[in-house]
Amino acid sequence: KLFLILGCMAMQGEPVRWASDHTEHHRYADKPGDPHSPSEGFWHAHWGWLIEIRFDREINPIFKNDALAMQISKWTWSYTVLGLIIPAVLGQLVGIGWWDGFLWGGGVATFLGNQATYWVNSGAHTFGRRDFETDDLSTNFWLKGPIGYPISWLAAYITCGETNHNNHHAIGHAANHGMFKGQLDTSARMLRILEKMGL
Repeated sequence: KLFLILGCMAMQGEPVRWASDHTEHHRYADKPGDPHSPSEGFWHAHWGWLIEIRFDREINPIFKNDALAMQISKWTWSYTVLGLIIPAVLGQLVGIGWWDGFLWGGGVATFLGNQATYWVNSGAHTFGRRDFETDDLSTNFWLKGPIGYPISWLAAYITCGETNHNNHHAIGHAANHGMFKGQLDTSARMLRILEKMGL
């Protein structure tokens, strides 16, 4: 529940729509029907698809039957506003002012966080290497060289390992996307910690 709410607060949209879009992306990966494939243009995959989609698009029936996800999705905009109010309040409490808290902790942080998500749709289907032969354009965004490696590491850190995207498309049910040596995957580490906590 907490992670669904945090996703809403980070302006990732309604959980049931996000999950439906993700399901369609895997069903039609880089073919007609994929909501965000770079085969229709890099910027379409990055954020253009969000402008082009119908806002009354269908929700996958699997998620319609998930009462918790549907309940949280119903309150998405309330959580989104909360995701802007909390940084403003914290900014005021720590002395930097509500406006700076709202602007940097709410607006700028959310904008940059969403760019990381969009990069997985665009960059991790365009640049990098393919450790698995899949029938889509997915890549693991790991560039070579003294400049490429730090950029790749930073992208993996910011996306919590989601730039290991070819791995994700090859073995979609795996929680661990960083499957090879040197592939950072903080999402998998967090899941291991939660598992040890019994969650």
